[in-house]
Amino acid sequence: YIRQNQMSKHRHILLNWLAKRDYTQTELSIKLRRRGCKEKEMLSKQAEHLLEKYKDSAYYDSGDYRGSILGALAFLEKHQNIVPDSYQRALKLSEDGLQIYKTTPVSGQDKYDEEKRLRDGAKAMRILIESLAYPQNS
Repeated sequence: YIRQNQMSKHRHILLNWLAKRDYTQTELSIKLRRRGCKEKEMLSKQAEHLLEKYKDSAYYDSGDYRGSILGALAFLEKHQNIVPDSYQRALKLSEDGLQIYKTTPVSGQDKYDEEKRLRDGAKAMRILIESLAYPQNS
C-alpha cells in the first residue's frame, strides 16, 4: 500500500509538472506569435517610410538607382530575421543580375545599358519594399 501510495504521489507530481510545462509552452508560443506580428507591423511601417524616399524617381540617374538598390538591400538585411528569403533573393539579384558593383564607361551604349539595368533593378526593389509595406495588397 505504501509503495502504491508513493507511486501515485510521483504520478501526481509528474502530471502537475507536465501540465505546467504544456501551459508554459503554449504561453511561449502565443508570445512568439504576438512578437512576430509586432515585428511584421514594425517592418511594414519602416517599409512605408523607405518608400517615401523613392517618390521622386523621375530625375534619377545611375547613381540614384544604385543608391536605391543599396538602400533596399540594407533595409532587407536589417530585417532578414523576418524576411530571410526575400533578403537572399534580393542580394543575389543585385550582385549577379544587376551587377550593382560593376561600373561602366561614362558614355555610349554601355552607359545606357547600365542605367537601364539599374533602373529596372531599382523598380524591382521598390516593388519588393511595397509588398512588405502593404502586404494585404500583394
